[in-house]
Formats: sequence, C-alpha cells, structure tokens
Amino acid sequence: RASKFRPGGSAGTRRYQVLIPSICASKLNSFRAGEHYKVMRIISLFTAFAFFSLVSLPSSPASEGWQTDYSAALAEAGKEQKLVLLDFTGSDWCGWCIKLSKDIFSQPEFKEFAAKNLVLVEVDFPARKPLADEVKARNSALAAKFGVEGFPTLILVDASGKEVARHVGYLPGGPGSLVKWVETAR
Repeated sequence: RASKFRPGGSAGTRRYQVLIPSICASKLNSFRAGEHYKVMRIISLFTAFAFFSLVSLPSSPASEGWQTDYSAALAEAGKEQKLVLLDFTGSDWCGWCIKLSKDIFSQPEFKEFAAKNLVLVEVDFPARKPLADEVKARNSALAAKFGVEGFPTLILVDASGKEVARHVGYLPGGPGSLVKWVETAR
C-alpha cells in the first residue's frame, strides 16, 4: 500500500529527504527498508565526523615547548637569565584562551621570541582534559598565590618568582602585541 506522503515511499522516507542530496533522495524508493537504515546511519556518522573535525580544539600549548612545573621553570629562568611567562588558561573550554593560543602562542614569531627570552609555563584548568592530581594541586596553588580570578591571565615573573607584569583577558594584535608587552615589562 502506498503512503499518502509519497507514492511508493513511506513517511520515514519523506522525513530524510531534507537531509540528503536530491540525487540520493530519488534513489530511496528503490532501497529496501534495511538498506535505507544503513544509508542514513552512514550519512549520520559522516556528518558527526565532519563536525568534530571542524570544531576540534587546537593542541595544548604544553605540548609545544610549554611546561607545567613552576619550580623547574624558575630554576631554568635563573640559569638562562630569562623571564617566566605563566599562562593561566582553561585550554578546552575558555574561548578567549583557545583564541589566544591559536592567534599568538602557535605563531612562529612568538615561538622564536619565547625561545630566546622566556620560559613558558601553562597553568591549565581544563573541563574535559584529564590532569594528574599533582598538577591540579600545583595549578590551584599558583592561581591562589597570584590571585587569578579570570582566564586567560598572563603573568610575567622573574627568576625569583616576583611578579613583573600581568595581563588579564585576550591580548589582541597577534604575536607582536605580546612581544611588545614583554619588552615593556622588562
């Protein structure tokens, strides 16, 4: 018996016509019920894969020359006569933190400058990314010590741990603006 929605089809077939290209929609009537389910399942999986590929987060700065151990960073800064840049971030949920990482920290100009002038420390407070309990405790202690109330917060400290400069929020202007901020703070 034919459906009143479409001759030779079913109400379920009609519902999916909007989701798939018209070429595929015209072929749905020739599919058996099980094949229709398989096609829709493949399309759904492909759509989900494409969506998550597009919205995947940039890699964490800690994997690209950043460290998480504040004490080790201070020792390295003393040895190499550098400042320490603390990045207080919510790397997987804070939109401005993600933008800062993408627009500044991942750029070659910043990486080159940082290699010569800074020891980088990521102090992360992620929502989904797992952190070791020890790192969570250190990060919370650092946030309390420096009175961090929002993300992103960038703090420059000298090798003794004394705060030299602070910037709260996104820093517009690309790597050049952060380089200028560091140079001004020296």
